[in-house]
Amino acid sequence: MRFPGRWFVGISLGMLACDQLLKLVQRAFIPLGTTVTVIPGLFYLRSIQNSGAAFSILQDQMSIFYLVAVIMAVFLIVFWLYDHPRTPLPVISTALIAAGGAGNFIDRVAFGAVYDLINVTFFPFAIFNIADLCMTFGVIIFGVWFIFFDGLSDLSERKHHGGHDADDPGAAAPSTPAAANQGDERP
Repeated sequence: MRFPGRWFVGISLGMLACDQLLKLVQRAFIPLGTTVTVIPGLFYLRSIQNSGAAFSILQDQMSIFYLVAVIMAVFLIVFWLYDHPRTPLPVISTALIAAGGAGNFIDRVAFGAVYDLINVTFFPFAIFNIADLCMTFGVIIFGVWFIFFDGLSDLSERKHHGGHDADDPGAAAPSTPAAANQGDERP
């Protein structure tokens, strides 16, 4: 993938803009407590504020949410500095996680609660927003990448190569010619 940092920034900012734009429209045109039918029996817009987490757990525990946001930001920074993702799955997944975290963080700081709007009948227990979708799909994509694709192999390869990424031109070279020929079977 060319320019993964640009893709990360573009996806993050694009999804954050979608989330905040929908919430702006919600606050302007759909009063809290109002339900708008989009597809009868399937898809509704239900305007609510949620001062808790998913499924309204941890109501009014803002300090916990701020701490989680900081931990998530540190994870993303460390991941990008350490892993230097170059393939689409980790770039897209971390961009979605960043966008979702930022979208809900903005709501919590600005309004003291998160605006939720999307309600589908096949998830009757949840009303959510675009930021929630970004975080959910971001975590799923990251997990798929880590378990089934490069994530675990990159981790074991780094351990085998003394913590250095074999594809990184700035990584330290193996200390002996024999070490240079061992272990790297990745195409």
